[in-house]
Amino acid sequence: MANCANCGRRITAFNSDPHFNFSDQTLCQNCSDTFNSLLMDNKMGWNSVGITRRFIRQNKDRLRLNDSGIEFLLSYADYIQKNNPDGAEDEEDEEKLEEEELKRKEEDLEKRIALSKMLISSGFNFEGYRIVKYSGYISGDDAIQIPRSGIFDRGRNGENLTDALVKIRRRALIELKEAAYDLGCNAVIGVDFDYLTLDPETASLTGGTVYEPYVICVTANGNAVVIEKIED
Repeated sequence: MANCANCGRRITAFNSDPHFNFSDQTLCQNCSDTFNSLLMDNKMGWNSVGITRRFIRQNKDRLRLNDSGIEFLLSYADYIQKNNPDGAEDEEDEEKLEEEELKRKEEDLEKRIALSKMLISSGFNFEGYRIVKYSGYISGDDAIQIPRSGIFDRGRNGENLTDALVKIRRRALIELKEAAYDLGCNAVIGVDFDYLTLDPETASLTGGTVYEPYVICVTANGNAVVIEKIED
């Protein structure tokens, strides 16, 4: 019998796999088990029309097969699609999915660039720019828990609290800018912060008091606007 297309192990009647009967090559039972576990995770069978070249490429890292094993499975994907009556439609669907994925990546890149260039201010104008559209009040929120034992560590009084405030303020601003982006705006004016501190406690089974971690919440507020640079 042949050798395994992946590991090169000699295939015998005891370690062969009957699923790969489309070629003079095949996989041994151990290597095919790796592929089989992937199919099970995706609720697919050996002859599923979902086994496409795109499916194999997307799951290459999970398969943990070498290059020759991957090439063998790519050929198997071609075989499945060729023998599927709706194979042409599947190929068109695959191309459509690839186009949608490419479009999504381009949109994500465009969004990241727009957010990095977005201007924010606690004031109500930007020097050298004019406001051409007001889109309304927006906000961004975040919260964090701080263990009671960690906020007042010896030698770091206030430092842990400051670090926590910096983190949640930044995340709240990111959410604020994303809200402005969703409205088609490129700037936020009148930005300020509101804070809320919670000191939660509950009763223990013995009737005592259990003090939960502190909860600090922050809300970044502002007005989303569209600005244009004033030409000289």
